[in-house]
Order: sequence, then structure tokens, then C-alpha cells
Amino acid sequence: MKIKRSSIIECSIYLAESMITHVAYVYSKVERNVEVGELTVRDNIKRLINSYLQTNSNEHYQKMHNLYKEVSKIRNNIAHAGFLTKDNSEDVITKTNQFIKETEKLFFSSNGNRLIKKLPREYPYYKL
Repeated sequence: MKIKRSSIIECSIYLAESMITHVAYVYSKVERNVEVGELTVRDNIKRLINSYLQTNSNEHYQKMHNLYKEVSKIRNNIAHAGFLTKDNSEDVITKTNQFIKETEKLFFSSNGNRLIKKLPREYPYYKL
């Protein structure tokens, strides 16, 4: 999928949120007290991705963390600045297109799903 300049903000927000939602959904299937849309749950999943996965010895988890960090950086820069200059918008579009492919691979592929389903055992929700 190729995105246009007008869709950068929406895409970066949706991309970051899709990662959080997917991991929260996996946790909700294992733990009854996890509601995917609840703000506290989403904050805990962000903490999981930003802290625990960063230091995990599994390279796939580290890549998930790095991708989320990069997508969030673009999302926050766009959302808080409210605009992009012409000079850097093409670079952001290119990066965002790459991030879409990486998100599909790391979070939604069969291997990504298999690893995400291991997270609730490795990092029980009550410890997040």
C-alpha cells in the first residue's frame, strides 16, 4: 500500500494503535481482566513494548520495540507540530510505507503472531 501526504498523520496513528491493539487482543484472550480498549490496558501494553521488549534477548521482540519507537516518533512529531515541511514530508512518506510492511511482518505474520502469543506467559499482565 502506498500512502499520500494527506494520509501521513492518520496512517502513523493507526499504525501505532494497531500494534498496541493486536498485543492487547492477545492478552485479552488469556486474561479476563484485560479489555482491549481500556486506557490503562493500552498504557500497560505500551510499557511492555517500550521497556520489556527492548531488553528481551529475542531479536524479533527487539525489532518490534524499535519499530514501535520509530512509528511513535513520527506520529508524535506530526501530531504535535501539526504539519510537515515539503523537505521532510517525502522522507516521512517513504519511511511510513516501509513501516507498514515491517508492521505486517513483525506483528501480523504467522511468525509474529506465534511470538506475540507467547508474551502473556513471558510477561503476565499483572506484572506490566
